[in-house]
Amino acid sequence: MTNLGEAVPTFSFQAPDILIDTPDQVFAEYAVETVTADGRPFSQVYAGRLVAKDGSITLLRESLDVVRAARAMLPGGVADIPR
Repeated sequence: MTNLGEAVPTFSFQAPDILIDTPDQVFAEYAVETVTADGRPFSQVYAGRLVAKDGSITLLRESLDVVRAARAMLPGGVADIPR
């Protein structure tokens, strides 16, 4: 797979929906709606959780739909996902 910044030069998060916001953690969903450098649609919803303690990040976990990512980023789309 190539560098995300090269493959999707207009990548930027949109429409953040912050679902948990406490002094030590945040959980949010955020989306990207754009096209890849070669014109494929790139539509993705991410979820992320960040936990901090004493001013340091102790956990950062993100999730995404890998099938949607494969369709946009891999030359053969889903067919290129290793089995």
